[in-house]
Amino acid sequence: MKLMRCLLVLQLALHAGVSLASAESEAADARHRAVDAIFEKFDRPGSPGAALGIVRNGAVEYVRTYGSADLENETPITQQTMFDIASVSKQFTAYAVLLLARDGKVNLEADIREYLPYMPDYGWKITTRHLLQHTSGLREQFRLLELAGHDERSPTSQQQVLNLVKRQRALNFEPGTQFEYCNTGYILLAEIVRAASGKSLRQFAQERIFEPLGMTHSLFYDDTGELIAHRAYSYERAGENGPWRRFLDSYSYLGPTGVQTTIGDLLKWAVNMARPRAGDAEIFQQMTTWGLLKDGTQFNYGMGLTPWEFAGERSVHHSGTIARFGLLFAHFPERDFSVALLMNTDDGKYSYMDRVVAAYFDPDGSRRAAREQAAGFAEARVKDSFLRAAAGDYMNPNDMMLSLVYRNGQLFLQERGGEPVPVRFRKNGRFDGSYPQWRSYRLRERAGKIVGLEAYIDDRPMKYFERVVTTQWSAEEMTQIAGRYFSDEVDSTVEITFDGRRLLASTIWMDQPTELYAVTPERFETDSAVLHAVLLDRDSQGRVSSIRIDCYGGLKDLPMRRVDDSPANR
Repeated sequence: MKLMRCLLVLQLALHAGVSLASAESEAADARHRAVDAIFEKFDRPGSPGAALGIVRNGAVEYVRTYGSADLENETPITQQTMFDIASVSKQFTAYAVLLLARDGKVNLEADIREYLPYMPDYGWKITTRHLLQHTSGLREQFRLLELAGHDERSPTSQQQVLNLVKRQRALNFEPGTQFEYCNTGYILLAEIVRAASGKSLRQFAQERIFEPLGMTHSLFYDDTGELIAHRAYSYERAGENGPWRRFLDSYSYLGPTGVQTTIGDLLKWAVNMARPRAGDAEIFQQMTTWGLLKDGTQFNYGMGLTPWEFAGERSVHHSGTIARFGLLFAHFPERDFSVALLMNTDDGKYSYMDRVVAAYFDPDGSRRAAREQAAGFAEARVKDSFLRAAAGDYMNPNDMMLSLVYRNGQLFLQERGGEPVPVRFRKNGRFDGSYPQWRSYRLRERAGKIVGLEAYIDDRPMKYFERVVTTQWSAEEMTQIAGRYFSDEVDSTVEITFDGRRLLASTIWMDQPTELYAVTPERFETDSAVLHAVLLDRDSQGRVSSIRIDCYGGLKDLPMRRVDDSPANR
């Protein structure tokens, strides 16, 4: 009798186990079908696409590829396809530096001139930690390169970037006092790896990271002439619904970018984050400890990784965009879950990642709805008088000009050169022009008047835009500004001309001039990323003797002296 009872219990247990396994298998199949549906539009001939990989509880759960790696030859993306992962590379650069710090060969608090003696002395100490956490104050290399005539398609080497960086005579701010994302810092980190180890970043990463993890299809790519088997090429649309066009990737510098890898190799890195075999858990702890400014203010960047929420789940992540590749890598420590998304067109990667994570942890959207209700994301009605009062122009020195435009009882948000987007006010007091609320705004009032607005990114206040009354200039005044201005720091000239009604600015590297729009008595802005803002400097007689260039994304107050012989300069 006892034996029969034992056999019955065992049979029931086995049946329950099979049932649970079957239920989990069905649930997994449902998740994977939901994930595949997200990328359905890419999963066809004649379209670029994506490689997606998911790691759960330390094991690879799902890998899928969609679309073509090479449209000209109709080569499909596979698990062997090599992608340029752009700024996702930064975590590998940071990891290499931290391995050397653990070896006692790099001091994170030392002046970088101990390793790179050719760097200028700016009057403040820049440390390796400043480079890792984007608080160095260095000018952004991409903006400098653009002014010097190198755009995204231009072949650019490591040494060319270093030559340009060494010519800079000022910083954007005192190191450690601000956070400003800066690729220049990661170029210098690659050089610190070389100085401290005697090996290039490519060699060091190969020996200390890629080989120990079995990432046999990964490398820091430092020669654009080198052949890469199974390479993915990147594409962009010619117009909103036009044909696909190749976008050439011509960079051969390392540090801020440079890693070529496959989806399978990147998933090995994901496993290593939670269960380290190359390096140790302490290094990942350093990478995900958010930084502190000199005044004690915390900012949301570690070392090559930054926090973000996808579908309400907290992650450490990094994105990448280069030559129209769109890349995302996110690790969710609380879920023991990681997702890698590699795309060869930059088409809404954050939205895709959000939907992938939701397919796992919020398939019916109920958790998102509850969070949004608790956070006050529901729309709110706002008085017409308030909408009219909010209409105006708002300026941040390091961002695009924002305008709130009132039209027929509706407020519209418009960036300089962009399309107006209807504004929706939320019960939490903010407003936005897109959904989900990855970027939202709150109007700031003082003494009953609207004086500015705060910009929030991922629920964090990031920037302040001051309300301004734009300046009107006379034809005579604009004529006095027209001239040629030169900077030896980027070896480039900006020419400003007056066509009888508008001021236009250009360099010999720009396809066409860009219009200067007056903002304040000494500041103009443009629709161009190359010449975001032009500031005027005057001599003792009030004549414009020089200009300074601000570029959105990390270049402030680059001086250019007047070199023409116009009447205004005599």
